[in-house]
Amino acid sequence: MFNVDHMVNFEKAVEIYGNAGKAFKGNLDPVADILHSIPEECKKRVISCIREAEGRKYMVSAGCEIPAEVSDEVFTAFCEAAKL
Repeated sequence: MFNVDHMVNFEKAVEIYGNAGKAFKGNLDPVADILHSIPEECKKRVISCIREAEGRKYMVSAGCEIPAEVSDEVFTAFCEAAKL
């Protein structure tokens, strides 16, 4: 599985990995999209990535890792959004 860091153009990554049939994950900014986010913003960003990668071998995740300091509310929104 290839990790797509948050600094990588996600549209391009979806095109490259998707067309190659490769599994990939990530692209959420661990600070802006998760740590310093509110639940609604985090959820919107997760859904955006899922929609953009639809039909491809994609797993929602931060571009590297989810900081330990993320609030329970934001982490719950992150997890719940992935179920939609």
